[in-house]
Amino acid sequence: MQPGGRRRGHSWVARGGRIVALLTVQLLVVFIVVELASRWLDPLGISFYPESAAYFDTLIREEPIGYRNAPGLEGEFWGAPVSINSLGMRDREVDARPSDHESRVLLLGDSVPFGLGVSYEDSIPHRLQQLLSESAEPPRHFRTLNFGVPSYNTEQELIQLRTLGMSLRPDLVILLFTTNDIEPKMWVLDKRRGLVVNMAQRSYAACLLHSLYRRARRSVGAGTPGIAVGNYEPSNPRWLAIENSMLEIHRLCREAGIPFVLFTVFVGADQPAMAMVQELGRRAGFPVVPLRPWDDPRWSDDDRSLYENSPSDSHPNAAGSRIYAQLIHEALLREGVVPGVSARVQPGR
Repeated sequence: MQPGGRRRGHSWVARGGRIVALLTVQLLVVFIVVELASRWLDPLGISFYPESAAYFDTLIREEPIGYRNAPGLEGEFWGAPVSINSLGMRDREVDARPSDHESRVLLLGDSVPFGLGVSYEDSIPHRLQQLLSESAEPPRHFRTLNFGVPSYNTEQELIQLRTLGMSLRPDLVILLFTTNDIEPKMWVLDKRRGLVVNMAQRSYAACLLHSLYRRARRSVGAGTPGIAVGNYEPSNPRWLAIENSMLEIHRLCREAGIPFVLFTVFVGADQPAMAMVQELGRRAGFPVVPLRPWDDPRWSDDDRSLYENSPSDSHPNAAGSRIYAQLIHEALLREGVVPGVSARVQPGR
């Protein structure tokens, strides 16, 4: 090769390297601008993902339950103040024994009863406590016990009930069951084991891009039908673990003479899952009540987004929590399981 040819070859390589370096710098600048703008504007409510990562950092890992809320935690997450009491509950402090004329309602569940994005006063358990106390004849009053922990499954909730819940002497146990409660104990933490995924969940720009990608896939019918829906098969090990946990919760309550009611929070794509839970309730003898506000004429014409935290976070906001608490209250009265309260309520907005 002629010396001039070598120089021209080196020139093209150098020029290509400069172009790649320039493009890299430009992309980095664009990413930083999008990151800062996303943190300021919070498009589509994507702060849900970094805020979730921040809260999961506070969890205490512990066997056999996997993880639990950190007792004494005080902070702001998902735009709302979060306080965890000395027992690891998002609740006020709880005496070991109920006070005079106090009836206790224990709520097991995941982030739905925990109350992502709302104050404790606007959470489903506290709203339910208010409604129950209003329907009681004085001096009886009600105290709800919020055992909700983000991303818990039914196996973990059974451990909660065994190790702490029953010792607080509940008069009624409620389980709020959602589709992804069939996932393994550590699923939400295992997803973050990789460094890249862990960092991406904390980046507003990365979360925005991921959210836009998922929306684009759904718009062309390529989205997934629902989280963990594929596990709802009678012989699936995950379903069998959840089924056994539900049966054991029911057994513990039955032996203690405590009513147990299971509420489901499913969407349209999860109908097979809901049918399996309902069939289990029929066989075992405990009520299974679907919570479907949008099938109720009181809210069927409303825009669902009015009752959710954001387009990225479908957890009920303060208004949504009031609706769910009202539906739970009405169902409990219909089932006749509220201690000391025999009245039936007529649906009213």
